[in-house]
Amino acid sequence: MDRIKCPFCESEDLRFKRNIVSPLNNKKYKHWFCKDCHLEFFTPLIFEKEVYIDEIDSSYKEFHKGNRAIPDWTDETIKILKNNFKIKDLSNKKILEVGAGDCINFVVFKKEFNISKENYYAIELDYKSVETCKKRGVVNIINEFFDEKILDKIKDKFDIILCLEVLEHQIKPKEFLDVCFKLLKEDGILIISVPNRDRFLIRFREISSSDIPPHHFLRFNKKFFIRNFKNKLVYIGCFNPDKYFYKSCKIVSKILFKNENLWPLSIPAVIFLIIMNKISPPSLLVILKK
Repeated sequence: MDRIKCPFCESEDLRFKRNIVSPLNNKKYKHWFCKDCHLEFFTPLIFEKEVYIDEIDSSYKEFHKGNRAIPDWTDETIKILKNNFKIKDLSNKKILEVGAGDCINFVVFKKEFNISKENYYAIELDYKSVETCKKRGVVNIINEFFDEKILDKIKDKFDIILCLEVLEHQIKPKEFLDVCFKLLKEDGILIISVPNRDRFLIRFREISSSDIPPHHFLRFNKKFFIRNFKNKLVYIGCFNPDKYFYKSCKIVSKILFKNENLWPLSIPAVIFLIIMNKISPPSLLVILKK
């Protein structure tokens, strides 16, 4: 039997946390913590693109329809770029979005920073989402898996690479991040948002946000990025994405009562979650510089 190794640092110094059966596919997974790099991950690390194409996670229905509201991590990215980095215009910058989904970020960046469609590149594996990207006006779209082979297709270097809610889906995070840095210009920045594994009631949120395999395989916290990217780290911060009260009530009601129509009964629980999220925010935004 093969020994389990960390998919980021390849260490075998691991701590087993638990066994789970994923409600997304009814398959068994093991949950691990790497004592060297502080990554948490699930095995087996087997990518299933059907999760996205077949809409096993219900959020992808909105991707495919192009009906998704502007995500909180996009709002947070805009805020940090404007306030912390004093960026106002990106019209002459090349931007690559990895795991672009429905390209809602292209729409927002175009409005906020005057980016051009000629300088915006999107990589997306889900062909249904690609069709939504095209409808939004994105012209440089690569419908491929993001690994070393992508370097044969992309000869450009980028000022900014966006990986918003993408890294936690990967089964080879070291290769993924290495390829990102190879595609960055000198002094270019890599913007990453991920769920914060130190958030309150993480086990509850496994179900409410599909933070389990085969949707999410990896879990991160501040300590992971500070420990492994100390020389590249230019920003790290937590934020709270729970601004949709009614939607949160319906999600909680579905989990607690198996019926989202009973959402008024979940209001006290959601208010409690909002308070705790202020103390232990559910999301991380990280900016690394080459």
